[in-house]
Amino acid sequence: MIEEKVFEAEGEAYYDFENDILFFKAKDREYSRSLEFNPFVIDIDTENNLVGVQVFDASKLFMLPKSVLMHVKDWQFKIRIEGNELRMDLIFKVEMRGKTIEKNPMLFKSLEHVELPDSRMLVRA
Repeated sequence: MIEEKVFEAEGEAYYDFENDILFFKAKDREYSRSLEFNPFVIDIDTENNLVGVQVFDASKLFMLPKSVLMHVKDWQFKIRIEGNELRMDLIFKVEMRGKTIEKNPMLFKSLEHVELPDSRMLVRA
C-alpha cells in the first residue's frame, strides 16, 4: 500500500499580463523543479510536494479579458495524483462588470512517463 502525502498551504496568485500567464503558488516553499503539461506547468518543492501551477494563455483558456485576470481573488487549487493520473481543480473568483464570476476548471493529465508519489495538496489565498 502506498502512503498518501497530503500538503496544505497558504498561497499567492500573480498574473503576467504581457505573456498571459496566471500563476498560483504556495508561500514559503523551496522550489525544486517543474513539469510541463500543456497548457499548464506544475511546480514541485524540495520535499516532492506539488506547490504551484502556471496556466499559459489564461485569458483564452478561461474566456476572460486580461484586465480581469489582474484581480484574481478567493482562489484555491487542489491537485491529486493517483497512480498515473493527475487531476487539478482550480477555483477562483474575479470581478467583471460589477459581478463576481467563479471559474472552476478541472484538468486531467496522464503521468505515464512521470514518477511522482501519490499525493494530494490544497493551496489557497
